[in-house]
Amino acid sequence: MVLDLINYLKKKNVSLRAWFIVSILIAFSVVIISYSLLATHFLFQGMKEIISYDIQNIALNEKSPSKIYYVSDSWQQQPQELRSAMPKEPNATNHLYRINIPKNNNTEELSSWIVYKFENDLKTKYVSFVNNPSADLSNYRLLAPTRVAILLVSTAVILLLFIFFMLWFIFKTMDKPISALRDWANSLTIQDLNKPIPNFVYPELNGFAELLHHNMKAISQVNERERQFLAYTSHELRTPLSIIISNTEILKYILNQCDMHDNQKLQQSITRLEKSTYQMQGMTQAILWLDRGSESINLEDVQLDQLTEEVIQQNISIIQNNPQIQLTTSLEPSSIQTYHFPLQIVLNNIIKNAFQHTLTGSITIHLTPNYLEVENTLTESKYGFGVGLELTRRLAEKLGFNYIIQESDDKFYSKLIFRR
Repeated sequence: MVLDLINYLKKKNVSLRAWFIVSILIAFSVVIISYSLLATHFLFQGMKEIISYDIQNIALNEKSPSKIYYVSDSWQQQPQELRSAMPKEPNATNHLYRINIPKNNNTEELSSWIVYKFENDLKTKYVSFVNNPSADLSNYRLLAPTRVAILLVSTAVILLLFIFFMLWFIFKTMDKPISALRDWANSLTIQDLNKPIPNFVYPELNGFAELLHHNMKAISQVNERERQFLAYTSHELRTPLSIIISNTEILKYILNQCDMHDNQKLQQSITRLEKSTYQMQGMTQAILWLDRGSESINLEDVQLDQLTEEVIQQNISIIQNNPQIQLTTSLEPSSIQTYHFPLQIVLNNIIKNAFQHTLTGSITIHLTPNYLEVENTLTESKYGFGVGLELTRRLAEKLGFNYIIQESDDKFYSKLIFRR
């Protein structure tokens, strides 16, 4: 039964407090029931000893203290009613016998007889008395077993109720600071770390609160160092990127002045250099935006189909010389107001990963006003996801988009759901 209760509590995912209460109640119940049984045993054993002692005194004195006792030298001198129910005399000496005899053949109304055979070196005596409502018990009172059982059960129930009340009172007293600690921990923010820790009454709870506060402060310091590192790195990258962009513009101007614009390969190299530089600049701004929020860049009306096509063309060189890859695109005209550079990085990482991880098979890019889907055949590739996937996830979350990826043995599926 106890094991069934434990298994039931486990299935119901009961709290630690409930576990403790049930354990204490079970333990106290077992103790109280055990001691009640022992008390009952020793009570009746003691009563037998008292009755035996009184009967021995009666037998030695050969004088009955009241009319309810029958003392005789032989069994035949005992009352006829008793001898009819017990024809043979008791064999064991110095032992109590209890006999219930129906009254007038009525099984519901009984006379309870106590019989004792006393024997020593000098004599043998038979002592009996009847214990019924009409007997005179003024000189000797026998506590009925039923009343003893009721008294013991009542005492056990009262003790259990008292223990339950005490447990309820203790947990009610402890529940308030524990609930306060839970609410404080749930509402604790970085801004609250400089505030004093509340007093939660008990030293254990205060120690736990201090440990939680210390750990959260340590995590906050680590996050602050990472934030500063990203900010400093992005800031330092802006200067050389600005120089590269400026010199690229100057180089284009000089080439035009020198009438060298007909050199197609040189023009293509400068164009790729320019695009890569702007891409690096956009990524730097996106990292700053992740750190600082909307202060570093502004919202724009972005034409999704045009931006997606630009990203495809920027990465088409990865697969354009591979005839074993089939690219299918479906771009519906759509626009959205969002942050341009972070969205461009997200689209670039999704499409670029699909191109890089497909050596043979198909790539499908489907754009609607509500979402972008990219599915590609997944084959062994020398490229890795690196930090691109994590950056994509964080940027999408910051933009308010939902980014979903699914991978099987031969397919990789990405879906970017736009927030309108």
